[in-house]
Amino acid sequence: MNKIIQEEKTRNRAALKCLLTLGYPIDKIRKSLLELNNLRLQDLKEKGVSNPSMYATLKGSRVNGKISTKAKKAIAAPLHLEASELWPE
Repeated sequence: MNKIIQEEKTRNRAALKCLLTLGYPIDKIRKSLLELNNLRLQDLKEKGVSNPSMYATLKGSRVNGKISTKAKKAIAAPLHLEASELWPE
């Protein structure tokens, strides 16, 4: 764990990697990172993205068959992470 923390440039990325290594579910990690950074989904909402879509994206649920790309970027950007890190394929 110490090696992961030392190698990473941001605390959010270090936390993400440590929690993934410990086996925590990614949907819980996404929610926790927002809470640890005092961020609320309502404050991150992008134009054209509904509140239900933001919450579904945070959970990893699909709306209309896909996860909203705009919502993923809106959630990942203030954490200084890539959407692909928070929503791995």
